[in-house]
Amino acid sequence: MKTLILAALLAQPAAAEIPAKTIEQAKACVVSIERRTTLAINGEKAGRARATGFIADLADGIIATNRHVTGASPAKYKVIFRDGSSAPARLLYYDPFNDFAFLKFSTETARSGLAEASFAPEGSLAEGSEVFMIGNNEGYEYSVKTGKVTSLAVHKGRRHTLSIQTSFDRTGGSSGSPVFSARGRVAAIHSQGSETSSFEVPAAYLKDALYMLKAGAPPRRGDPGVKLAPVRLSDALRDLGLKPAAWARILAARPGTRRVLRVEKALPPGPLAPGDIVVAVDGVVIGDDSYLFDKLMDGRAGGEADIDVARNGSTETLRVPVAEANAAKVLRFVSFSGGIFTPYTAEARLETGENSDGVLMVRADKGSPFYGGGAGPMLFTAINGVKIKTLRDLETAVSGIKDKAVINYVSLNLGSAKRSPRAGWLNADLKFWPLKVYKWSPSALDWTVEQFSNGSGGLP
Repeated sequence: MKTLILAALLAQPAAAEIPAKTIEQAKACVVSIERRTTLAINGEKAGRARATGFIADLADGIIATNRHVTGASPAKYKVIFRDGSSAPARLLYYDPFNDFAFLKFSTETARSGLAEASFAPEGSLAEGSEVFMIGNNEGYEYSVKTGKVTSLAVHKGRRHTLSIQTSFDRTGGSSGSPVFSARGRVAAIHSQGSETSSFEVPAAYLKDALYMLKAGAPPRRGDPGVKLAPVRLSDALRDLGLKPAAWARILAARPGTRRVLRVEKALPPGPLAPGDIVVAVDGVVIGDDSYLFDKLMDGRAGGEADIDVARNGSTETLRVPVAEANAAKVLRFVSFSGGIFTPYTAEARLETGENSDGVLMVRADKGSPFYGGGAGPMLFTAINGVKIKTLRDLETAVSGIKDKAVINYVSLNLGSAKRSPRAGWLNADLKFWPLKVYKWSPSALDWTVEQFSNGSGGLP
């Protein structure tokens, strides 16, 4: 019996090897990226980082990489090409939800021998497909890892990104690496991994955004203010209030579907609520296809969408406002007396579950007056008796404060389970930590200091 089993195993065809020529040609579009951040916002960290990217558009000098590589904080970027030459780059775009971003470099600095990546057509991958990745795995440039697609539909990321699971393991340092099909076309971009598997953002997300950028318009990203999570269709039918009619509608439109999307978090006071099961958007049945959900939301950005949901044993059609997520990014922030303050965005509200008005102190310099204010981000709701609802309110409240003046404030510690307002005070120090207002410049693709005060009071 053992002999027969061994003979059967030996008789199985070996996995097809990806031609060395294909891998060598793919390397021409891969680049290394270095980032230096000195002032961090949005939960990011200051310091140096190194990662990978690929040339998505050579004519316009566009490099694709991860959002967690570029960050959204003031930073300096350098792109290193395969021949060892380099060029400075600027942040062109980062996605508000998914882990991808684009840098832009001057094509005048490009040398010959570079190549633009070719994207794989949709549907070119299947479970078991051979794939390979080129990047800085464990810090080694242009290292190659081969693997297989293990699932085409898992959910990772900040919201509910549809991701591809692969068999790549130990992918440290490979952030932003292109994931190629066996034919050498980019099918995804590497996002995160573990000891045993890896998760990649499908190229479709990148292609949608790149198409808009090349057309001269910012990508549209619709935000209905929810975070979705997949649940088994059988569980939804048995335990979560999905009616047989809705179950039959889903299977008729999407045969073989095993899961549906359920609202895990929702921004109040919107019509969607935690526990709602998404059946359809504008008449299109979703199943567990979160990419389709996102595409439909993008088309409704700035307007409304009709979403059919299963709730409490019945199916309802809800008219849901869809915000433009790119317009809600942090495009302005304040540095004052050692604290870094940003608007309290819808994304932050959804993540923390706190819907009060205020501005967010995302961090404070060690040794500054604001340092040690709590274990988590602080939501400031009043300063010197003035209610703070927006960043402009904060700027107005602190613009007349002089060095060493006493500041009274009311805040909520969003890192604590007990979020009752807490009053406090401190002595401002504008000599070492002056008031600065930072603003994102779309034309310069960089942060600029819009206003400044050295502690004498007022803004020039």
